[in-house]
This record gives sequence, structure tokens and C-alpha cells, in this order.
Amino acid sequence: MAEVLARELDGDLDIVLVRKLRAPGRSEVAIGSITEQGIILMNEGTDGGAPEDYVRYEAQEALELLERRRALYTPHEPPADPAGRVTIVVDDGIATGATMTAALRSLRESGATKIIAAAAVAPPKIVRSLRREADEVHCLARPEAFYAVSLHFEEFPEVTDEEVTDLLRQRSHKPAGRSR
Repeated sequence: MAEVLARELDGDLDIVLVRKLRAPGRSEVAIGSITEQGIILMNEGTDGGAPEDYVRYEAQEALELLERRRALYTPHEPPADPAGRVTIVVDDGIATGATMTAALRSLRESGATKIIAAAAVAPPKIVRSLRREADEVHCLARPEAFYAVSLHFEEFPEVTDEEVTDLLRQRSHKPAGRSR
């Protein structure tokens, strides 16, 4: 979805790496999230009774995965610098808002001028909470009954590392004079 927006807006494409912190024994439930800079954001009321040692271990595991993904996705260039730029963070769907909130805060701390959050689907409560983090929030569907992002799509295939790497590589070959 982000690649389509970048192409249509003639903008740059990069990735903000954030990983959810999983609840003990319930990997689909986010108790928080971590950015590649190591910023941890815990979800209010959803820590699942996770002990501090578990959260520390889960954060370290997630951070190592983010480091591997950064090396895989953009091996020859650093992440784009969002300072002084309009940024659009795109997600197919937002369930708890943990990873989107972490991404938005990371961009804000990095000096982005304007931050726009965009998603295909999210619960209305989450859309409202994201308005405190982003300058604009655009969400196509806001169903009250929300159980999982995948339930709102006819097809919901996993995006592979190879697809991400290919898209980022294609978009990084810009005409001279354009910054990434």
C-alpha cells in the first residue's frame, strides 16, 4: 500500500521499523511495541501480567529482529531522514495501535514536519487515539465490531521480506537531484 502511495504522490519510500511486544503465551496480542531506536511503548491495561524480565527479554528479541530487517531491507543506505519532511505512515490495518503509535512518535522525535497516519481499517477508538499522535489520520473503514485486521480483507497474504526489499530497491533508484 505504501509503495502505491509513494508512486502516485511521486514521493520517497522507506520503512519505519517497529515490532509489537507479544503477551506471554499469546503472540497475537500486543502488550506494547518497540522502535528500531529502542523506544518502548507499553499499551495501557494490556500488559497481560507480563513480568518485567519477560518484557525486557521480549524487547531484546524484537530489537534484534528489527536490526536484522534493517540490514536486509536497506543494506547499502541508512533510513531516510524524516527531519523537515511530510511523512505518511501506511498500514493495512491497525488493531491495538501499538506499532502505529510507536512509528508516529519515532518520526515526531526525528523532526518530521507533518505526520499522516493512513490505514485501510481500524477500530474507531484507535483512530481517535491516533489523532493525538499524528497531524492527520485517514482510515477507510472503522468498524465497531473489530476482531482482527485480516477479517476485513478478501485476501490477506503476508508480505515477504523479498517483496519489501524489491519495492524499497525499486523506489530508491530516483532521478538525480531527488533525495531518498
